[in-house]
Amino acid sequence: MSDKHSIMSIPADVALAYTVRGEAIDCVHYGSVVVVDALGTVLFSLGDSHRLTFERSITKPAKAVAVIQHPLASYSPSTDHIALMAGSHSGTQAHITVLKNMLQSLSLSESELLCGTTLPIGDDAILELIQNKGQLSPLHSDCSGEHIGLISLCKSIDLEYTNYTHLDHPVQEIIRNTLTLFSDYDHSIAETAVDGCNLPTYQVPLYNMALMMARLCPPVEEPKELTLVLDAISREPLLYGGGSDRFVTNLIKTTQGRIIAKDGAEGLFVLGWRGKGIGLAIKIADGNHRAANPVVISIIRKLGLLSEEDLEIVEAVSCPPLFSHTGLQVGKVISLH
Repeated sequence: MSDKHSIMSIPADVALAYTVRGEAIDCVHYGSVVVVDALGTVLFSLGDSHRLTFERSITKPAKAVAVIQHPLASYSPSTDHIALMAGSHSGTQAHITVLKNMLQSLSLSESELLCGTTLPIGDDAILELIQNKGQLSPLHSDCSGEHIGLISLCKSIDLEYTNYTHLDHPVQEIIRNTLTLFSDYDHSIAETAVDGCNLPTYQVPLYNMALMMARLCPPVEEPKELTLVLDAISREPLLYGGGSDRFVTNLIKTTQGRIIAKDGAEGLFVLGWRGKGIGLAIKIADGNHRAANPVVISIIRKLGLLSEEDLEIVEAVSCPPLFSHTGLQVGKVISLH
C-alpha cells in the first residue's frame, strides 16, 4: 500500500447505525455527519466533519443552476426538464418520455450523450422495461438529464461538445467555478476522479458539501436562476428524485419542497432546508445507502426541523425492515443517534 493510501489517511468516522438480524447485531455502519448554516457555522456533527470524499451526484442541483444561468435562445427548459437536469432519475418510461422531449428540443440524439448505458434503478423500473420490450439506451442512465443540461450549456456559449466530459473542457471550468462558489472550496485544486457517468468528480470535505446545500437554500431572497431550479425540484419530485420508492423523492414530496435532498453514490447524502439556510451532509464509510436513511431521519428529529408526523410518513416508506425472499421480516437498520 502506498503512502498516499496509508492507514493515516483514513477518516475518523464513528458508528452511525447498526443492522439487526433476528435478535443479534449483524453489521455496524460507520460514517460522519455535519450540519451547517449558510455562514458556515457548524450546528451539529458526528465523526470527521472535514473528511474528504468524492461529491458524486450531489452536485447536480448546483450544476443545473449553472445551466439556467446560460440560457440558450432556442431552448427554454420547462419545469420537468430542469428537474431531470438536477436529479438522478430511475429510468422509468415516464422519465424516458421527458428525456426524449429534451433531446428533441435541443436537436440532439441519444448517441451524443457520453453518460453510458445502465439498467434502470429499482425492480419496478426494470420490470417495466422488460414488459414493454424496451431497449436500453443512454437515456436510462440516471445521469442522462444532467448530460443533456451540460450539452445545452455548451450550445449556449458556442462550445463544441464532442468531449464535454473531459476535465479540461471549458464547460467543466464553468462547473468548477459554480461548485466553488456554492461550497466555498476551490475545486480547481481538489483531487479529481471520473464518476460512473464519465464526468469529473471532486474530492471535497464533507463540511463544504453541507455548506453548498445551505447556500443552495439561502435564508434570504433567492436569485432567479436558483428559484427556477428549486421550484422544479419541489414540483417534480418523482422526476427529480427517481420515484416513490426513493428516499429523496419521499423527503421532498412529504415536506412539499421545504427540504431539497440529493443522494450520491457510495453512501453519500445531502439536503438543505429551503428558506432556512441549513445544510446537512452524511457519508456512510462503507458506501451502503441503507444506513443513510435512518441516520438522516434521526438527525432531523434531533434538530427538531420537521414535525413528527412528517418524519413518521417518510420513515415508514424509506426505512423499511429487512425481509427474506418469502416476505418474512428478519431485521432492520437502526440509527445510533
